[in-house]
Amino acid sequence: LFITFLGVFSVPDAISVRNSLLFKIGILMISTMKSNKPRVLVSGVGTRFGGTETVVSRYIGALSDKYAFDTISSRPYQQVEYSMGDNRVINIPGWKDNPIEHITQLRRLFYGHGTEYCAFWHNANSYWNIDSIELAAKANIPVRICHYHCSQALGGPAKRFSTWVLRKHVADLSNVLLACSQEAGEYAFPGHTFDIINNAFDLSLFSYQETNRLSVRAELGLRDSFVIGHVGRLSSVKNQILLVRSLPEIIKFRPNAMLVLVGEGPSKELIMEEARSLGVESHLVLTGPRMDVASLLSAFDVFAFPSVFEGLGLAAVEAQANGLPCVISDQVPRAVVVSDSVCFLPPENPCLWADTLCAFDRSSFCLKPNLINRFDINKESLKLAEYFKGSKPRFGD
Repeated sequence: LFITFLGVFSVPDAISVRNSLLFKIGILMISTMKSNKPRVLVSGVGTRFGGTETVVSRYIGALSDKYAFDTISSRPYQQVEYSMGDNRVINIPGWKDNPIEHITQLRRLFYGHGTEYCAFWHNANSYWNIDSIELAAKANIPVRICHYHCSQALGGPAKRFSTWVLRKHVADLSNVLLACSQEAGEYAFPGHTFDIINNAFDLSLFSYQETNRLSVRAELGLRDSFVIGHVGRLSSVKNQILLVRSLPEIIKFRPNAMLVLVGEGPSKELIMEEARSLGVESHLVLTGPRMDVASLLSAFDVFAFPSVFEGLGLAAVEAQANGLPCVISDQVPRAVVVSDSVCFLPPENPCLWADTLCAFDRSSFCLKPNLINRFDINKESLKLAEYFKGSKPRFGD
């Protein structure tokens, strides 16, 4: 049996009291809190404040007027959508904390309350742990969705191997297979039919705002800078180290250049050490995790996205929605292109990245409305809702 370890960061102060009280009740609140809405059970949303967590929270927020969502976790969430209104976080200890209690409470949830759910929605970046999918099938939840968010398996060799081995088993346990891109679906569900649910967002929130540009630049000390921006978890997969290594060459052409990295992750110290060794630490800003990414994007002049691989690369789509030209790794799916202002490069060669980044600015940007509209949360959420009902979407792409 493969055991899922689920968790998240603590919530903001404004909601921490409410969430902590509900969270401590744990599995008992399933019996004590009722809603007239059909309920969806959600799993696979991990411990990081990252892309998958954000995508899932946006869909929950968009559909909370139609459905109530219960999300399995070992800790409260930072995003408010997981616990707003009728939505609940079901407190189940993580496997690393208490493996016996973890599986005991999971079984109690699925076998004791599985009939209360119209759908089970599992979100995955690997198949290292599939216990919740197996239990959903045994509990005979009518709609069992596996939604894959990556074009490979995140993690080390063991996770990649287990994902490769278990792909057919997971597809057999599920009766709806969804992916964030064609590449992700072909990797996760080889030989099976799947549909694409785009990683959608509220397009209006990400439009360029001059007031945001001025306020963010003042906050970060970027008033007259040429700002190269990036949003993503600081990790080897996101490859921010390439951008740091391109800075010495960038500064030759743009002495006022600043690299702004938004996010957190295990590569933070490596990035800082590399910047110090190259003597460019004064041209680097690490913001840490931010809830105001849409505002931050308005402060940038060009967006850089050098990932080694991606399921989709939603951050690049959001950047284009803000009017930013993008320099993107050629390992990112082409579905991210929603403008005429995108350049693909191999995710190496810092000098090539430096030359290309310096050649871009907002003045030449041209959005393609017919392409960006594919990522409209108001449209895509309706497709996902049809799956929760057990119906195939009847909405054209």
